[in-house]
Amino acid sequence: MEFLGLVIVIIAVFLIYKKPEKENLAFGLFVFAWVMAAFMYYGHVSALLPNISL
Repeated sequence: MEFLGLVIVIIAVFLIYKKPEKENLAFGLFVFAWVMAAFMYYGHVSALLPNISL
């Protein structure tokens, strides 16, 4: 799951570098990857979602 987040961020950087007019899409992908990482961290350290394995 972490690799998927890394791939999404790499795609966002590629979009910003090659197609600057798609900046909003790249920002949306970056925010999605960040929220996904935050969810995985929260699932790992909290007692609300015990034993979550993504």
